[in-house]
Amino acid sequence: MSAVRALPWQDPQTADPLKGARVSMPHRWFGVGMLADMVTPAISECLAAAGDERPDAMPLFLGASAPSRRGRPERLSETLLD
Repeated sequence: MSAVRALPWQDPQTADPLKGARVSMPHRWFGVGMLADMVTPAISECLAAAGDERPDAMPLFLGASAPSRRGRPERLSETLLD
């Protein structure tokens, strides 16, 4: 991803400073659609590098926010892979 800028964030439980990043997007995207648009190029790049390997035989690991995190899209775990 390009145009990533560091932002100061604060841990909501401890108030410790955190580092985060905001990705500049051309539209005001949000939710599962935005996350899918962000991960699709990485998955495509991995598939291209895999050559003749069958895509359904490759493991896929996606990290997502905890279900209790404020602002997390509903049913994220169930809908992101679709």
